[in-house]
Parts: sequence; structure tokens; C-alpha cells
Amino acid sequence: PSEVGYWAHLGGFASGLLLALLWGAGAAGEREYALQQAECALQQGAAGDALRWLSQLPPKPYTLYLQGAAWAMLGDANEARDALAQATRYALAQSDYARATQAADLLSELKQLHLLEQSTLRTLLQQAEKQRDAPRALRWLEQISCQPDTPNRPEWLLLHARTLKKLGRTDTACQILQQLIVEYPDSLQAAMAQLERCES
Repeated sequence: PSEVGYWAHLGGFASGLLLALLWGAGAAGEREYALQQAECALQQGAAGDALRWLSQLPPKPYTLYLQGAAWAMLGDANEARDALAQATRYALAQSDYARATQAADLLSELKQLHLLEQSTLRTLLQQAEKQRDAPRALRWLEQISCQPDTPNRPEWLLLHARTLKKLGRTDTACQILQQLIVEYPDSLQAAMAQLERCES
């Protein structure tokens, strides 16, 4: 019968496992170091350095948020929007509302939130409602509905007015409903706004 070196096989397996664990820990340490360097660079206003560090990291909501912040610091609104939109989508997919709001708030500051995909915006606002974060949802809706190039703007104006009504700000809600009727008289939302204004 052939002799099998069981102990040699087990020793090889254990050595391989140990090396894999050490390599993984080393890689995690390198990622953590790169993230810390990127954060420091951003705090010091060195956006280019931050982007170089961030390019070594996998695309996760927080690293994408930092990329967006760095591009915003460099004045590149398009790159900032792309990174922040991706951060928002990834965070929502992972049910990470805190990270999603971080990216969405910066998009709102940059007046770019309205350019997110409609489905992402709806999910974001649904999560805000679920988290009972009405003030933040209202800030987002103000930015979305006030931009003339917002896709499906009548829908967002109507939602903005309804959110204001829920918060007891009826006068402002009526003003937005009137704006909707004047600017989009032939829309379905304008007809609904007429009804809701009459009920106020």
C-alpha cells in the first residue's frame, strides 16, 4: 500500500490558511491606512491627494462619498455628481440610510440631487419617511422641485406640496399647488392640485 503523508498535508493546509489570514489582515490594514490618508487630505484641502488614495480602495458608499466631496472641492460638478449618485445607490441597496443621506445632502448642496434617477429619489424619500426624517425629506424636495430641469417636475411639485401639508404648512403648500397649476396647466398633477387646493 502507498504511504500518504497525512501530517504533511495537514501542515501544508495549516500554513496556507495562516498565510491567507496574514495576507488578508495586511490588505485590510493597507485599506484602512489609505482611507485615513484620504480623509486627512480632504481635511487639509488636498483633494487631488485624496483622490489618489481613494483610487486604491473598493467602491463602497463612504469611499464614493469621499470621492464626490473631493471632486466637488476641485470644482468638477459632473464627477462629483457621478460619485455621489453611486454612493447613494449603493447605500440604499445596503439599507444604509445614514450613508445615503450623507451623499444625498452633499448632492443637494451642489444643486444636483434632482438629477438622480427617479427610482433612486423615490427610494430615498421613502426611506426618509420610514425613518421619520421629515425635515430632511422636505429640504430634498425643495431642491428637487425648484429646479426647472427636474425630470417629471409636476410630480415633484405635488409631492412637495403634500409633504408641506403633512407638516402643517398649508399656506406654503397652497402656493406650490398654485405654481404647479400655472406652470403645468395641462398636466394630471395640475388637475389634482386644483382639487387639493379647493379642499384646503
